[in-house]
Amino acid sequence: MAGRQGRKMTELTVMIIDDDEVSAEIILKMIKTNENVGRIEWYWNGYEALVQIPTLKPDLIFLDYMMPKVDGKEMLSVLNQSRGEINIYMVVVTAYMDRVNEAEFIKLGANEVLAKPVHFEQIGNAIEKARKWKEAR
Repeated sequence: MAGRQGRKMTELTVMIIDDDEVSAEIILKMIKTNENVGRIEWYWNGYEALVQIPTLKPDLIFLDYMMPKVDGKEMLSVLNQSRGEINIYMVVVTAYMDRVNEAEFIKLGANEVLAKPVHFEQIGNAIEKARKWKEAR
């Protein structure tokens, strides 16, 4: 797809992993407006998403912290162990934002942490960073 000024845009595959349907829908609506996004998948828990990552090969994941089965920290830990094989831009989206949690998310492999409620500009910035991340690979 042709982008601005005739340059080819990088289409991203995006995963939303959030057990809260309202939060996931809000993020989904924000993502759908971005021309850099080609495919969007939503999973309600970390376990279901972990099973799908090798097949889907997402470029960007918006990851909730508190979820059933496998929470955000557990999921980051698993993905961080596979960083050589799996290169995904990870954004944790959480209502439980404080300096300790933020530092722990980053240590576990998150690229950034956003506090709920997220804003349109934050989602757009994360998508742009993920696009640059993918192009640099």
